[in-house]
Amino acid sequence: MGVLAIAGIGVAMVALPLMMLTVAVGSAGQGSSCGADASLTGAALPPGGKVVGATQYGGPGDPSTATDHGAYVDHLTGHYAFAELSSAGLNYSALGGLAPHTLLQISYGGKSVIAEKLDVGRGGGPVGSPPTARAIDLWWQTAAALGVSGSGLVSLAPAPPGTPESAALVPGAPTSGGASASLVSDSVGGCVPASFAGADAIVALANSQVGTHDAPPGSNCTPYGPVCEEWCALFATWVWGHSGVGIPSNAYSGFPYTWAQAHGKVFPATATPSPGDLVFFGSGPGPGQSDHVGVITAVGVGGEITEVDGNYAHQVSRVGPYMPATATSHGQRAPIYGYAQPTP
Repeated sequence: MGVLAIAGIGVAMVALPLMMLTVAVGSAGQGSSCGADASLTGAALPPGGKVVGATQYGGPGDPSTATDHGAYVDHLTGHYAFAELSSAGLNYSALGGLAPHTLLQISYGGKSVIAEKLDVGRGGGPVGSPPTARAIDLWWQTAAALGVSGSGLVSLAPAPPGTPESAALVPGAPTSGGASASLVSDSVGGCVPASFAGADAIVALANSQVGTHDAPPGSNCTPYGPVCEEWCALFATWVWGHSGVGIPSNAYSGFPYTWAQAHGKVFPATATPSPGDLVFFGSGPGPGQSDHVGVITAVGVGGEITEVDGNYAHQVSRVGPYMPATATSHGQRAPIYGYAQPTP
C-alpha cells in the first residue's frame, strides 16, 4: 500500500503519531485488542475498502446533540471517534457489531484518519450518491479532519496491526473537562475480552456494579448504553458483552432471550438456572411481552436464585435469594418466563 501524500501529522499527548495520512485504503489486519468485525478484515475487503454512508454529529454545528458523552467514554471531545449505527431497531450492528474501542481507518476525499468506536446510535435513511445505507456517525472532530460536511460516503478498513488507541486522539485538543486528550477506556469496564471469560467473570462483573445508579436520579442515563431509556437490558447485555459473550447492546428486555435462542441456549421458567445466566420476567420475549431482565449471580441448594439487576429502583441492585416461582412476591412486576445461558 503506497502513501500518496502526507495530509497532516500530529503528536498525541503520549508522543505517539496521529497517523492522519492520505493513503490508498484497503489494508488488512485488526488494530484493536478489543476485536473487529470480520467483514472488515482480510480478503473480505474490496480493493477500495468498504464504502458506507456516514453522517456528522456533535460539535458547535449540531445543536441537537446536547452532550459529548459517548457510550464507551465519558467525553468524546478530543477523540477521533465514531458511532456504529443500527441496521434494524436499536441493534447498533450496522457494521456487524464491532467491539467497543475498535480502531478503523476511515477515508474520505483523499484523506484518512484512525478513529475509535466510542459510541453507538439509532441510524436513519440512506445518504450520498448513489444512496447508500448509513452505517456510521462521525464525531464532529473526525468529520472535520476528513473534510466531511453533513454526510457522505466513506471508506472503512481495519487500522494497521499494532495501531495504539492513542492514534485516535486529537493532538493537543482539550477534552470538555478542560484537560488534554488522554487514553480512555470504557468508563465502567474497559475493553471486551477477545474470548469468553466464563460464568465466574460474569458474576464478578455484575456484583462489582451494585450501587451504580442513573444520573441524575430518575433520568435513565447510565454508563451502560448510549441513550437515556429504561436500562435493565442495557446492563445485562453490557455485563455479558464485557465478559466475552458476543451479544450487542440493546435496550429491550426480550432481546437477550431471542439472541440466545439463535446463538446460545434458552430454558423455560421450570428449569434450574446457573450463575451467569440471564433471567427474564414477563409473558415472553416478544414485543410488549417482556418486562425485565437480570443477571443470576447465585443459585442455592434448594433452587433459590440471587440476581443483580440494572434499573431496579433506578440503580444496579442485588435481588434475592428467593424461589423463582415467588418472583412477584420479591419485587418483580411479572413472573419468570425463562433463562438464557451464555456461550463463548
